[in-house]
Amino acid sequence: SLDNHGVRSDLIDDICQSKNPVLLYTNPTFQNPTGTVMSNERRMELIELAELYEFFIIEDDSFGEIYFEGATISSPIKNFDTNGHVIYIKGFS
Repeated sequence: SLDNHGVRSDLIDDICQSKNPVLLYTNPTFQNPTGTVMSNERRMELIELAELYEFFIIEDDSFGEIYFEGATISSPIKNFDTNGHVIYIKGFS
């Protein structure tokens, strides 16, 4: 589920407490189809969850270089990753 800041990390946390995910796929910049841009705070929360629950994040940044005037673009999730939990790609089909 998404809100104005992107994928809801509280719901990811809830899922991780009852399941054992190994992978999270996300399109954090201009998420398709909503166009939502995940906040830096939310990106850091996902990194913390990946470290806590030991899962990988596939960050699909296919729209990261396409932005509209006035849009605030967050740093890639990969920029916050210090322990190798993020696989950064520029497109996935």
